[in-house]
Amino acid sequence: MNTNSSTQLMDIATRIQGMREILGYSVQKMAEQTEVTEDIYRQYETGTVDLPFSFLHKCAKVFGVEITVLLEGHS
Repeated sequence: MNTNSSTQLMDIATRIQGMREILGYSVQKMAEQTEVTEDIYRQYETGTVDLPFSFLHKCAKVFGVEITVLLEGHS
């Protein structure tokens, strides 16, 4: 993974964490809502592993935002 890709991954992971915190959702709740284990969810949110599209789509649905908000950081 090149530096730009890893920066983009971290930016998206940070946005997901920020949205979760703004909405007051626990890691446990988000893991359940996105159908992954808490451990995997934490890895996604910290940007240590690549984010599957299905996970991003589920996060966007839970947060009630368009997926582009998570990908690009604006609506």
